Parts: sequence; C-alpha cells; structure tokens
Amino acid sequence: MEVAESRAGAMAAMRAAEEEAARRAANDEAEQKAATVEATTQREAAERRVAVLTGTRASEQERVNTLTQDALLLEREIEEARARRVELETRMERLATDRQVADQEA
Repeated sequence: MEVAESRAGAMAAMRAAEEEAARRAANDEAEQKAATVEATTQREAAERRVAVLTGTRASEQERVNTLTQDALLLEREIEEARARRVELETRMERLATDRQVADQEA
C-alpha cells in the first residue's frame, strides 16, 4: 500500500510538474507575443516618424529650390533695373546738353 501511495504521490508530482512546465511555456509564449507586438508597434511608429521627417525634408528642399529661383529672378530684375537707370541717366544728360545748345542758339 505504501508503494501504491508512493507511486500515486510520484505520479501526482509528475503531473504537477508537467502542468507547471505547460503553464510556464504558455506564459513564455504570451510574453514573446507581447514583446513581438510591442517591437512591431515601435517599428511602425519609427517608420511613421521617418516618413514624416522625409516628407518634411522634401518640402523644405522644394521651398529652398523655390526661394533660390526667386532670388535668381530678383537678381536679374535688379540688373535690368540698373541697366534702365543707366539708359535714363544717359538720356537725361543728352537732354540737358540739347537744352544748353538750344539755349545758346536762342
């Protein structure tokens, strides 16, 4: 009888150990799944941040390009305005000379 009880106790202990091992395995699997979900969530968030930063950089580069083009156009307009000013000053000098000649002839 002691042998049977001892055997039953050993079997119970073995079943308890198996159940504990199964419980630990299930917990480990659940923890692994949770860690995988967390890592995936963090990776997706990082990918979104990269996409936003990349988009921001692209739009900033477009703005820089636009401002550079605007600056080049303004420089061209300034040069044209300077050339017109020189032409007008030359015309004014000619007119002043013509007036002096006309005044002297009169």
